[in-house]
Amino acid sequence: MFSLVHTVCFRYHVSVFVAVFLFTLPFIAFGHGFGQSYEEVVDGYQVDIAYDPPTIASGESMRLDFAIYDEKSGVPIEFSDVWLRIEKEKRTVFASGIHRPEFGPIGVLYTFPEEGIYTVSVRFQRDEEALTEVTFPLEILKGEGSSFGNTLFLSLLSFFLGGLLAFLFVRNKA
Repeated sequence: MFSLVHTVCFRYHVSVFVAVFLFTLPFIAFGHGFGQSYEEVVDGYQVDIAYDPPTIASGESMRLDFAIYDEKSGVPIEFSDVWLRIEKEKRTVFASGIHRPEFGPIGVLYTFPEEGIYTVSVRFQRDEEALTEVTFPLEILKGEGSSFGNTLFLSLLSFFLGGLLAFLFVRNKA
């Protein structure tokens, strides 16, 4: 009896893992590999702020990923939070603290409301201590609409495929 319950629980956990992994794949796959990156050396740190897609248009979602490295050794620096502020013409359009997750990259998904030149300010924190801060301009082009529908489609497709693979995996093990 115990081994049957253990086997069913194991299969369930594997199925859930596969489904969740495939559901999040569209968000992970294009997070920091195919976009652009703003890099600057400040206060002995190499700041790397990656954004995707490489050409950003209003009304379309973009992802910002944040990383910081030791300038000389290139070793990643531990930090607990990022404070992000996005301004247009000295008007704040977005401001938030982003806590570093236990695993995975620290990032945010944002949709710029209109075209123009925005100022992005990022401060890296370790608890209450500010490690460094960078500010850079980001040009947003005129968009044709939202990419949310495409992302939703890819996510639902991945979720469906993950469920199908999990079902086949459980069925073949039985």
